[in-house]
Amino acid sequence: LAGSGLWHENAARRLQDPLSFRCVPQVWGGLLHAFEQARLATEIELGHSGDNPVILPATGRVVSNGNFDLTAFTLAWEQLGQALAHCAVATANRSMKLMSPTVAELPRFLSARGGSRQGYAELQKPVAALEAEIRHLANPMSLSPLAVSDGIEDQSSMAPRVVAKTAGIIERLRYLVAMELIFAATGVELR
Repeated sequence: LAGSGLWHENAARRLQDPLSFRCVPQVWGGLLHAFEQARLATEIELGHSGDNPVILPATGRVVSNGNFDLTAFTLAWEQLGQALAHCAVATANRSMKLMSPTVAELPRFLSARGGSRQGYAELQKPVAALEAEIRHLANPMSLSPLAVSDGIEDQSSMAPRVVAKTAGIIERLRYLVAMELIFAATGVELR
């Protein structure tokens, strides 16, 4: 950015940039917080016994319990998925804005040739599709278990599915962030 017109004292400036640019620390900071909660919940689950029933050798008693329930773990992973989705929405919004001459003050669709050239216009569709898939996956899954075993097992954390969908969110967000980096690098070159 050395020598860029952005550094001139009299350069025209907007009063406020879009929130997806201004709130990066807060949104990604929220992700770091959610990641820490998921890490802690995972460590707790890895370090405790999920035995059911518990056999108490001193008394010879067999006690049925809910040690196997992963609700706290699942809620932490649901939160992580939703935090990732917030990052995805902001990433997609920034990507679209980088291609907008009215917002980024760069050629339309980041076309090096300008005018009616398409530049990265076609990449807006996969950006939009990935963002929509991530938002869909971020919807809570742990609230939808159906009672099984003749109604005895009427509570389930859905932990395996929640972890799997969070992995799907991460996979899609990687592509979304990679595209944003391409758009941003192109913007720097064009400036």
